[in-house]
This record gives sequence, structure tokens and C-alpha cells, in this order.
Amino acid sequence: ARNTLLNLTGQVVPLLVGVVAIPILIRTIGVERFGLLSLAWLVIGYFTILDLGMGKSATKYIAEARGRGAEADIPAIMWSAVVTQFIMGIVGAVVMYLVAPTLVDSVLKIPQELRAEALAVFRLLGLGIPVVLVSASFSGALEAVQRFDLLNAVRVPSSLGAYLLPLAGALAGLGLPALVLSILLIRICAFLAFTLLSLRVLP
Repeated sequence: ARNTLLNLTGQVVPLLVGVVAIPILIRTIGVERFGLLSLAWLVIGYFTILDLGMGKSATKYIAEARGRGAEADIPAIMWSAVVTQFIMGIVGAVVMYLVAPTLVDSVLKIPQELRAEALAVFRLLGLGIPVVLVSASFSGALEAVQRFDLLNAVRVPSSLGAYLLPLAGALAGLGLPALVLSILLIRICAFLAFTLLSLRVLP
């Protein structure tokens, strides 16, 4: 019940902030640029599909190893997942970089005046793929030991930051690539936090 409440709070609080922040963002950067920004949020969220279930597998096998008292098996499970995720992330980043022009010109048919910004956005998103995938392994380790308090201590601020930093950047007059870069910086900070916390809980 406690873990469920923590996870529910971690979902609801950012949602409430988003309800306030999004209309201001739309008025500040315009509908077209907000469309690209919302696409960036969506794409980053769906990068975890590329992990092919490795994050959840790490959670399952680490939990089982702890359950049977085989803590010595955990490092092999953990680092296998991390290395696999990192390799998948690098491949995904290269593919995203190469297909970005096709996405912008042929798939999404971005208007010419937004083309340069859109191209920069998709290439920046590619850099975030390894970060998101490896984060899934480390956050999966925290799930395996039922440390949802630590998980949400990272997820809530990072989810809030994903709204508030772009909003602050938009109000300061920054361009769309800078707003997407701010979202990636939040993800990198979350990755570092998940890494440090999992190494502390499972040294």
C-alpha cells in the first residue's frame, strides 16, 4: 500500500504541474513549436521500448536472487543489463541521427521555417537514448529491492523539471533546441541519481 501510494504521488504531482505549465508554453512558443516539444516528450518516454524488456528482466532476476539469498549473483545480472542497454542505446542514437532528415522532411513534413530547429531536436533526442535505456536498468534495480521511496525521490523532481525547465527557457526566449536540451539534462541528472542510489543500495 505504501509503495502504491508513493507511485501514485509520483504520477499525479507532475500531471498537475503539467496542466498549469502547458498552456503557458503554448502561448509562449506557439502551437507549431509546442507540437515539436510535445513530440520530444513523447519520444523520450517511448525510448524504453528499445530496451527489449531488459530493465524489467533485471528487476525480476535481481529480486529472485535476493529472495533465495544469492546476492553474489546480482552484479552479473546488473552489469549485463547495463552493458546491453548501453550498446542498444548507442545503436539507437546512431540510427536516430541518420534518419532525422527523413523524419523531418518525409514523415512529419515539417514546414521549412521550422526545419533547422526540428532537425536539431531529433538529433538531440538521439543523444538521450543511451541515457534513458541505462537509467531503466538502474531504476529496475531499485524496484527489485522495493525502494520506491528512492525511485520517486528521483522521478518526481525529474518529471517536474521536464515541464518547468522548458517553461523557464521559453519565458527567457530560448529556442526549441535549447528547450529539448533542458529536458535531456534533466534525464541525465536522473540517470546519475539512479546510478548512485542503486550502487548504494546494492553495492
